[in-house]
This record gives sequence, structure tokens and C-alpha cells, in this order.
Amino acid sequence: MRLLPEDPAVRRMALATLVNTTGNGIFFTLSALYFTRIVGFSIVQVGTGLSIAAGVALFAGIPIGHLADRRGPREVQVGLVLVIAALAALYLLVTEWWQFVLVTTLIAVLDRGAGAVRGALIAGLVQGSARAGTKAYLRSVTNVGMTVGTGIAAVALHYDTREAYLWVLYVDVATYVVTAALLARVPHVPARAAGEALGMLTAIRDLPFVAVVGVTSVLTMHYWILELAVPLWVVNETE
Repeated sequence: MRLLPEDPAVRRMALATLVNTTGNGIFFTLSALYFTRIVGFSIVQVGTGLSIAAGVALFAGIPIGHLADRRGPREVQVGLVLVIAALAALYLLVTEWWQFVLVTTLIAVLDRGAGAVRGALIAGLVQGSARAGTKAYLRSVTNVGMTVGTGIAAVALHYDTREAYLWVLYVDVATYVVTAALLARVPHVPARAAGEALGMLTAIRDLPFVAVVGVTSVLTMHYWILELAVPLWVVNETE
């Protein structure tokens, strides 16, 4: 088995994924701690804000995915990542709970949309049965990136000061900018012709598909336990 994929397009996607998920590992590890320990929100406030954001973003992939069909997934993905970078920078200026909810919701909407667009980009770059192997490889890269990001976040946890949190979160913002630059080098995937584009609600009319998504959504709750609940518990309840 090769460590690096043969396809140059997949290698570029893998590098972009590694950088992006390293930033995600930083953010997921530090965000709840930053807003509770440094900004001063309660755990209930943070949880409520995240719940509001998740609810609003629930169907964001549908219109944003439709936009990618019309404009091209690579171009839309690059634009989404750059806007998320700007919003992530605004995160560090948040002092009020309503600001937290607003920025969190906007990021959640764009992030959910980016996930749908990323799937379309992979489908356009890789054909046939190779798509499953490519997605599995990128999932492995994601795990590596998250691990690296968590290790970087440990620096801020060690010093546990506002300055340490901010500097490490600045690294997270930078990863979005680098990711956008790397994605811009991925080959262009043409937009669907007007006559080929599916309706925006086509996917949710496919009931078996919707059922699988619903079950998967429940199973993925463990991510939030690992990314939010465990860091809060370790820092606040253990030595």
C-alpha cells in the first residue's frame, strides 16, 4: 500500500485536508475552554449557542451544494474556506453571548455547506470505485490532522493564559488561509450544465438516503463528546 496516492489531485486534496483538520483539531480542543475560562461564558451558554448554530445549519448543505453545482465545487469551496477564516478571526473579538451565537451560527452554516461541496469536489476529481478509497484515505488524513491540532492546542492548555489561547487560535485562522491556497491548486471541476443540474431538494426526496443520514447523525454525536465534553471535564474536574 502506498503512503501517498498516485493521483496528484488527490495528493493536493490530502495536503489541504491535513492543514484544515490540523486547524480543526486546535479549535475543537480549545474553543469551549477559551469561551468558558477566558471570555467568561458558562458551559450552559456555550452549549446553548452551539445547539442554536447546529439547528440553523442543519440543511445548509442543500443550497450551498446547489451553488457548487452551478458555479463549480473548487471555486465555491475556496470561497467558503476564506469566509470561514474571516469569521474565525472575528471569534477572537467576541465578548458578548449574542456575538458568540451569531459568529458560531455563520461558521456552522458555511462549514456544513463546505462538507457537501467537498464531497462534490472529490466526486469530480475521482471516478468510479476509486471514490470510496479516496474518501477513506482522506478520512485517515483527517485523523492525523486532528491529532496534530490537538497536540498544538496542548501548548495553550499548558500555559492557560489569554495570550496563549489567542496565539494558538491565530494558528487555527492561518490554517484556513493556507487551506484555501492549497485548494486553489486542485484541478478545476466543471459546473453542471443547466440541463444536468438536479433540483435543490432532490436528495431529501430520496427516503432511504435520508434514513441513512438520520442514523449517521445520531452516531456522530460522539464527536461532540470527544471535542467538547471531554476537554471541559479534564480541565475543570480533574488534576
